[in-house]
Amino acid sequence: MRPANETLKAEAAGYQSAELKPFLKAPETPVIILQENPPKTLKLTVVPNAKERSPAFFDAVNLTSQESLQIQANGKPASLPNNKRTRLTKDKKFSFTIAGKPEKTIDPEDPSGFLLIFYTRPDGTVDCAVTLDNLL
Repeated sequence: MRPANETLKAEAAGYQSAELKPFLKAPETPVIILQENPPKTLKLTVVPNAKERSPAFFDAVNLTSQESLQIQANGKPASLPNNKRTRLTKDKKFSFTIAGKPEKTIDPEDPSGFLLIFYTRPDGTVDCAVTLDNLL
């Protein structure tokens, strides 16, 4: 989104809109998540880039309704507190499992930073979206 001093607005029929006042600073590229919170109200959540930047890393954020989400990360149990970014590993390759789902592996050709966003689907199950965490 350019320029950095513009307002971001989200609108949807039947929902109260949400606005995000200017928030970008070069070279940041935060993840912006559109959520419904409370019901029929849109909310824009900004997840800033990782402060600690190593050649490879995998961070996670728990946006589910669970205070602490339990996953398996590289074969070990991990607890993700709600709404808090957590460093899972600095390894180049990463595998994770959510209870009741098959294991997923992320093995990029080049090392990079990744953010795993855990959320609750409308049917109540937990799922994960994976995105890069790179600066411009």
